[in-house]
Amino acid sequence: MNAFKAWLDQASSREQLTLGLGAIALVVYLLVVMVLDPLRQNLDQQRDRNQASQEAMQRMRDMAALWLHREEEGGQSRSASIVELVDRSMRQHNIRMSGMQPSGSSDVRLRMDQVNFDSLLAWLYDMEITEGVQIRDLSVAAGADPGTVVVNVRLHKE
Repeated sequence: MNAFKAWLDQASSREQLTLGLGAIALVVYLLVVMVLDPLRQNLDQQRDRNQASQEAMQRMRDMAALWLHREEEGGQSRSASIVELVDRSMRQHNIRMSGMQPSGSSDVRLRMDQVNFDSLLAWLYDMEITEGVQIRDLSVAAGADPGTVVVNVRLHKE
């Protein structure tokens, strides 16, 4: 250290100034690289996490609004008679029935000929899950055309 001090004392003022500015630049560079850059990276990570959390929160709000909307619709549809529910739901799924026998206000028997099997499954799911209608009896037989079935079903609504 003494040798460096002696060399610095022998250097011209211009060299001392250049060396001093270089030392300041080195300290600033080390400050940026070792302190400020990690802080900036951490801030960026926190910002990304915050953005992801906000997006997740918005998705949850959207899902909650959809769920509440379905609950409200379900409440309205549960107050309708089972015949109205069946008729509306079958129209939505493009299913035609060949016969309907209401039994009171809470039961109905249906016969459907040549119904697309996938449409039938979607309709039954909608009736049971969305509308709250119970399937009491169900018989399914192969239809004349590929992918179609003949169905007899008895539905009950609480």
